[in-house]
Amino acid sequence: MIQDVIREIQASREEILAKAQSAKIFLELSDQKRLMRASDILRADKVKIQQQSLEEILGECIPSDSSGEAYRVSFRVRAFRVRGATCTCHDGQNGEVCKHALALCMRWLLDLQSSWKKLEEARKVLLGSPQP
Repeated sequence: MIQDVIREIQASREEILAKAQSAKIFLELSDQKRLMRASDILRADKVKIQQQSLEEILGECIPSDSSGEAYRVSFRVRAFRVRGATCTCHDGQNGEVCKHALALCMRWLLDLQSSWKKLEEARKVLLGSPQP
């Protein structure tokens, strides 16, 4: 029974690693200026994941001037790879990967890291390793 749970944890860990690698590659394809602006959005806690499925991450991003409606942001994931992003902002409407989509991807990556830590803690408990 415990071995089955450990196998499930290992499979989840592999899935998280694949998703994180995909998010990292997606972020690396962007220019430094947009990455810095996306990082500012993330630090200001202006991006939220609202819904996740195996194939899509949906979120919203509050405009930097806090006026108007939040931007609707999404990116598609297929076979654990980020395949594209959309946003209702001006850049997103012109087919560009905007700072809002990058911020959503960063939020997703941070959530994956949190999930990884929880899985590691569970694995240690199941294997009888002392927790720090």
